[in-house]
Formats: sequence, C-alpha cells, structure tokens
Amino acid sequence: MEPVIEQVHKMNLFKSLVLYLRLWFHLTHQTSRRLDIMDILFVCIACSWLFLLLFMVGEISLSQKEAWNFFFNEDPFFTAFRAIFHALAFLRLGGDYTLKIPLLFLNICNLFLLYGICRHTLRHKCDSLIAILICITLPAVNFSALLLVESGWVLFLSLLICYFLTRYKQVPLFLLFFLALLSSGVLILSLGIALFMLKTKHYKTAIFCLACAILNYCLYDFGIDGIPRGYFLDTLGQLALLYSPLLFVYYVYSIYWGIVHKQSLLAYIAGTSLVFCILLSLRQNIDFYTLAPQSLVGIPVMVQCFLNDLRTHLPQFRTKHYIISSILLFALFLQTAMIFGNKITYFFSDKPNFAANYYFSKEIARALKDYGITAIKAPKSLTLPLQFYGIQKGGDFILEPTKSKKADIQIRYNHTAIVRFNLEKK
Repeated sequence: MEPVIEQVHKMNLFKSLVLYLRLWFHLTHQTSRRLDIMDILFVCIACSWLFLLLFMVGEISLSQKEAWNFFFNEDPFFTAFRAIFHALAFLRLGGDYTLKIPLLFLNICNLFLLYGICRHTLRHKCDSLIAILICITLPAVNFSALLLVESGWVLFLSLLICYFLTRYKQVPLFLLFFLALLSSGVLILSLGIALFMLKTKHYKTAIFCLACAILNYCLYDFGIDGIPRGYFLDTLGQLALLYSPLLFVYYVYSIYWGIVHKQSLLAYIAGTSLVFCILLSLRQNIDFYTLAPQSLVGIPVMVQCFLNDLRTHLPQFRTKHYIISSILLFALFLQTAMIFGNKITYFFSDKPNFAANYYFSKEIARALKDYGITAIKAPKSLTLPLQFYGIQKGGDFILEPTKSKKADIQIRYNHTAIVRFNLEKK
C-alpha cells in the first residue's frame, strides 16, 4: 500500500510542476512585447559602456582587497568565480581580462535586467533609456563592474528578483528561498519585500520573506556584535560618493516619494537598504558590498519621480526642473569622468591620487620580470597583487619604497614618476 501512496504523491508533485510551468509560460506570453527602436538604442548604449569598461580593465591593476577575495574568500560567489577564471585560462587574454570578463558579463546582465524592469514600470519608452544612462554613470555601478567584489553579484540577485516582481506581479518564492541559501545579499532584499507585503496585507508572503531573511542571517555572518562604534558620518559620506553627493539627496527624496505616494515595491527594497545601512552604521562599520547594492533597484523610481513632477507642469513652468536636473547630471558626469580619467591628475602632481590602490602592481610585476625576478619580499599591500601577476612571496630580494630619482623601478604615468622602488639583497 505504501509504494502506491508514494507513487500518487509523486504524480501529484509532477502535475503541480507541469501546471506551474504552464502558468509560467502563459504569463511570459502575456507580458512579452515586440522589439522597438528603444531596444536597439539600449543595446548601443550597453555596448558603448562595455567598451569603456574593457578599456579601464587594461588601465587598472588588482588591489589588495580584490586579490584577497580571489585567493582566500570562501563565499560561494568567489568559489565559483575562481572556477570560471581557471576555465577561461585557455583563452590567453592576460590575467586582468580573464579575471574581469566574467564580472563585465555579470554587470551587462544587470543592465539588461534593469532595462527590463524599467520597461515594465515606466510609462514612456524613452524613460527607460534615461534610467539606463543614469545607471551607467553612477560611481557605484562602475565600481561594481570593474572591481572584484561581491556587489555586482548582490545587485544581480536583487535585480533578478525585482524583474520577476515587476513583470509577473508575483514573488518568486522558490527562487527567493534558493538565493537566501546562496548569498548574504538576500537579507535586505527579503526584508524589503516583507515590508511591502505587510503594507499590502499579503501576510503569508510577508512571513515567508521574513523567514528567508532570518535564514540568510543565520547562514552568513554579518558581524553585528562587538563594542558599538559610530560610523554614521562615514557611511553617509560613502553613500553620497557612490551616488554622487547632489544626486544622493534627490535619490533619498525619490525613494520616500515612491514609498508614500506610489507604494512602489522597488522603493521599499531600496529604502530598506539605505535605512538598514544608516541604522547599522550607528554601532559599527558596515559591509557596503553586500548591504548597499540593493538600493540601486530604486533608479526607475527616481526617474519616475522626476519625470512625473516635470510633466505635471506646463512647458513654460519647467525651467526650474531643467536647471535642477542639469546641475545634478553635471555633478554626476563630472565625478564619473574623474573615475575614468583620474590619471589626468598626474599631469599636475606626482602624488598618488584617490585611485592609487588600483594601480602600480601590474607595472611593478612587469618590471620585476624584466629583471628576471619571480619571487620577492614586498610591502604587505603589494604581496597578494604581485602573486596574482606571477611574482611569488620570498626570494633573495626585498622591494623597498624610495624617493630617489635613481630608483631601480619607477612607475610613470603621463611622463611623471609616481612611485619608486629599490631592489635590495637580503
């Protein structure tokens, strides 16, 4: 009798799965649309951004933080990333490109997901392109695309869930549960969805999302312990820099507008991320790479807020809005231009600039190989990056920083020597 009962249960499970897939394809067909000129323009924008990122990959080097993530971080994302890196080694693209191409692919996927979200939430087709242009100029998005940190992965998971929510108007419960097991970045996402479901009186879904958040918190160490120390101003400053200071102020307002006036799920998720970061910073330094990326899902809400305010005014009364938007976008573009073109500062000064941690190690490794050195004792900040570029720890030489103009190794940008090192025998 028991085998018969088990067989019936299996058949019921199979029928449920088939029914779920049929419903899924039906919803997909209902929400599908034809390609239009905006899609072509979006692909052009995405390709242009990709080429710019590829150029920057060749310009920068691996930092100590990135090298530690590559060699030692046991997070599932970095474990999978190392496997992909070794699988792509046969392409012989060079260490930097082999390392960063999966990251670039991930962030291009993020851009496509965001575009899909915008097309299902913003009223006018061209509004989606405005959101995409703002997105690719945000410092936070460019950092996540260029640096080997988990923020791009966390953003991908957040946008993936939000895409399902905006297109199918349903919470993908199985996917959310699976991702809660897979990544530490699902905590904020689950809390944001739970708050929205509580507000809209979907209590069962809210309880499930809270359970996913608790599960995610138990599986991953968020370090909410120890002696309380205030990092409020530091956190606020870093968030402002990641969004551009002036734009950040408007972004916070637009998230508030989306929660109060539009009951937007995207605003709830973005607002939860910002509030959680700020509240947690009152007692400790926070991990921006896992807690802040979810706030980026509110970009469509910000665009909707501004354009809604603009279009409710007659053309002759829109001057103020155009001035405000021009100031915000100019500040954003200026900050992004400084990120991509920061080497220009070396025309005026030989002091390492704000991006110095992401330079030098590749050139130093190349210079050491020219000397026939494959192992050296280097400063702590260079040990792991040099190891990635083929220079092992140890050997008969010591790499010593110096200010002498006759240094053995001089790294020059724009014909200006930025850092100098001497090679000394042990």
